[in-house]
Amino acid sequence: MARPITIPNVFQNQTGNIPLSQLDTDFSTLATAINDPASYSNYAVDSGIVNAYIITLNPAPSTLASMVGVTITFKPLVSNTGASTINMNSYGALNILNFDNSALNAGQIIAGNIVQLSYNGTNFILMGSSGGGGGGASNGGTIYENKNTISISYTISTNKNALSVGPMTINPGVVITIPSGSRYIVL
Repeated sequence: MARPITIPNVFQNQTGNIPLSQLDTDFSTLATAINDPASYSNYAVDSGIVNAYIITLNPAPSTLASMVGVTITFKPLVSNTGASTINMNSYGALNILNFDNSALNAGQIIAGNIVQLSYNGTNFILMGSSGGGGGGASNGGTIYENKNTISISYTISTNKNALSVGPMTINPGVVITIPSGSRYIVL
């Protein structure tokens, strides 16, 4: 629903009777605005499969375009193993990308962990990893923290470098894949 919401009738300036049909239209507009998920936080449980998440927001968004810039939150049934999509309210499968528009790596979405996405008008952007391999920025992006244990396999994005500040423990069976031309450094 387009913002701001405009109600077609200004009651304080009304001097005569207002037709009931007009009031019905006005209240319908208000009810639609109140019930539009773009008006508040959104949460759903996934019903999809690996790398193809499916969620249903209730109430449903009036249009996909009304969700631009809105954060949605969901609980995935399965962890991702690579590039992933999400189909929200049957609007069709759309890519889930990192903030730099790169495809997701394995383990960025973990089954049972809460995931936040934001729709940019074309794709959904992962607002932070739910995976067990990383950490995040704080203090305006100037300080980075990471966990001391890498508990899931991780593939560094092509043409990117990665680092961890240790001591680091890599759990048994966990593999860190480093593409040609990339580096992984533990400080």
